[in-house]
Amino acid sequence: MTQTSVQTVAASAEHIEYVMRLGDNALILGQRLSEWCGHAPVIEEDLALANMALDLVGQARLLLTHA
Repeated sequence: MTQTSVQTVAASAEHIEYVMRLGDNALILGQRLSEWCGHAPVIEEDLALANMALDLVGQARLLLTHA
């Protein structure tokens, strides 16, 4: 392997690790936020929490699929 190939492989591995970390964070945050669904004092807040949790899970799916 040439020096350029080694650098490219290392950069690719770092990119994949970074995207995996972002996806994992979004998934955990979405799951934790969904635990609060049904506990909000106002129904609009409850729906907003559920939508934000679904958005985070969708982001996690996109990022983890990309990695």
